[in-house]
Amino acid sequence: MMRMVKKGKSRAGMRYVLLWLVICMLMVLVPSSVDASGYKTGYVSPQTPIKMYRRANVKSKIVRQLAHNKQVQYKPYKKGWYFVKRGNKSGYVRAKYISRSKTAKESTPVYSASYFMQMGVLYWGGWRWTWYSQRVLPGGGLSIPGRHVNYAGYVSDGNGYICLASSALSRGTVVNTPFGWQGKVYDSGCSYDTLDVYVSW
Repeated sequence: MMRMVKKGKSRAGMRYVLLWLVICMLMVLVPSSVDASGYKTGYVSPQTPIKMYRRANVKSKIVRQLAHNKQVQYKPYKKGWYFVKRGNKSGYVRAKYISRSKTAKESTPVYSASYFMQMGVLYWGGWRWTWYSQRVLPGGGLSIPGRHVNYAGYVSDGNGYICLASSALSRGTVVNTPFGWQGKVYDSGCSYDTLDVYVSW
């Protein structure tokens, strides 16, 4: 009987040791700063895929890659890094690569800005494309967050969308353009079949 009792105690002790080892491993793999609450919704901002790492270190193992404008759940981990969840995968990405809203998708322009300026009217994608200048219409009443002029001369918002006017589409609608960036509707007052591009020339 004595031998059986000691053997039973020995097995129970081994179970506690194994449980303790598992807990220690989980504490190492999952940072204590990450819990089930406090996550924000964000989007991948670079045009090319970014890397999600197992640890907050670019030399760490890559968990997966995330494409432009993919939605993620994130929370700050340490300076310059976010802890990110996407589907059943989680890991760390550089904080500068996550924005709070989607950014304009860039592409090779079908028409250059100089050609558009010269022609004045183009037909593409089922729309009639024209332009109007902020030099003539400053648009002080338009609510364009992060308003700026990009290097091609298009008035854009903080996420890189070219600012458009449309009477057919509601404000905030995102459309593809032939100019190298996606556009977003911020204004109206043009023909129903027209998308009017806000420019600075």
